[in-house]
Amino acid sequence: MPFADYADFDDCVSKNSNKDNPEAYCADLKKQAGETIKRDNKGREIIAENVPIIFSSSIGVKNE
Repeated sequence: MPFADYADFDDCVSKNSNKDNPEAYCADLKKQAGETIKRDNKGREIIAENVPIIFSSSIGVKNE
């Protein structure tokens, strides 16, 4: 999805490879543009990647 003057996030990263952290730079640009950082193939926003999920049995689910 286009943002700023870039075709997409990968375009921004490739055109800013001279930055210390081009991914962070482009993420900040997208955030300033009011767009989500990344979406999955169904259009859902990706908030975090490669983060372990901890399941708990204490979430208050009633067994009927």
